[in-house]
Amino acid sequence: MLFSCTTVREFPADPPEYRTVTYNEEKNIVINGETYLFFRNYKGEYTNPLDIHSIFKGLIFWGDVNDIDTDHVSLGFSLEDDFWGFTLQKGDGINKYLNREYCLDIEKNRYMIRCNPDESIQTVYALKVKKKEFDKALLLTEKIVNDEDAVYSMKRVLEVGGSEIVRRLFYSKKQKDIQNREGKKESFINEPDEKEFHCSSFIAYVLINSVDSIRNFFEEKGLDYDKITPSDISRIPGVKEIFSSTWSDYDNAAQQFMEFYKKLP
Repeated sequence: MLFSCTTVREFPADPPEYRTVTYNEEKNIVINGETYLFFRNYKGEYTNPLDIHSIFKGLIFWGDVNDIDTDHVSLGFSLEDDFWGFTLQKGDGINKYLNREYCLDIEKNRYMIRCNPDESIQTVYALKVKKKEFDKALLLTEKIVNDEDAVYSMKRVLEVGGSEIVRRLFYSKKQKDIQNREGKKESFINEPDEKEFHCSSFIAYVLINSVDSIRNFFEEKGLDYDKITPSDISRIPGVKEIFSSTWSDYDNAAQQFMEFYKKLP
């Protein structure tokens, strides 16, 4: 296996059940003192077409203004097959909704085990950030991982779906793009004690509270992180697509990227 060394970040002493966010420093790309956060979009092919996630997938694809086939997004701190996703399907951690997601070992995650890894598609995106921003994002993710009161909000998901349908039907193609989208200035939310998320709002929340350029972008546009869709994450300024594969071929795709592309575009 490529880059077998895994580093566990050091944090203050906590109870034995405290879960740490791990990342592989060798698989994390560092160029000229800069580093990257990673996002993994999923197009899951569900073994049961009547699965609630499969139904959500169809609704998301129908309403998504970005025309990017993705129904879920997760956050990673390296290209190791170990990303963090916020889903309706509960896990076993302190926070039941924010759990590790492995394309190569779907049985460890109750959301991913519902999919066929040989037919499901993943696409990885990257955002160049400063080291201090990387550390802030890591620490904030750590905080949410260990917050049992942070929950998945179906209400917010439905609100996002409604806003996407309105945007698709009544906005121009240019206005639909998150980079050209204008919200209400007073709608920008940055409450540190916010407890309700869905997969993409969790990532947007982490970004605006850790990466200065993303926070400035959301503030200037008046965007609400609660209204961000999975595909919107890939349209945030500075986020670049780096590779795609089936879930079962993730490690080969990551290895090829690391071997042939030593730095991001």
